[in-house]
Amino acid sequence: MAYFSLVRPKLEYAVSIWDPHTTKDVSKLYSVQRKPARFVTGDFGKRSSVTSMLDELEWPPLQRRRKELKAVLFYKILNDEVDVTLPLQKAPRETEHRYIVPQSRTNSHLHSFYPSTVRVWNNLPSVTAKAETAETFKSMVKMLDQI
Repeated sequence: MAYFSLVRPKLEYAVSIWDPHTTKDVSKLYSVQRKPARFVTGDFGKRSSVTSMLDELEWPPLQRRRKELKAVLFYKILNDEVDVTLPLQKAPRETEHRYIVPQSRTNSHLHSFYPSTVRVWNNLPSVTAKAETAETFKSMVKMLDQI
C-alpha cells in the first residue's frame, strides 16, 4: 500500500508529458520500483529476478504505465475532454484512427509528448481507439498485451 500511495504517484506525476527516454533516466526510475518489489516479496537475493517479482505482484512496468497514461491523455485530447490543441494530420489511406508522426530533428523532440504519443496511438487497435468513454478506453488499454 505504501508503494501505491506514496512512491508511485511521485514517479508518475505528469509522466505523460515528461516521459524519460534516456537509458540512465529509465534505469533510475526502474530502480525505484525494484526496491519496493524486493521488500514486498521479501526476496533480497542478488541473483533474484525483479522482473519475476513484478510479474508475481502483478505490477506493470513503469514504462508500460507511462504509455498507457499517454494514450489516455491523447484520447481525452482527441475527444475534447482536455483543452489542448495539437497539429494533428490524419494518415492517408490508413484506418481512421491513425495520425502522421511529426518529423523530428532532435532526440528531445523525437521523445517529447506529441511525436511519442502519436506512435503509441497508431499502434492501438481500431476498436480500442474508438472506445465510447475515457474509462472504457482506459480499461481496454490496460488489457492489451502490448502497447
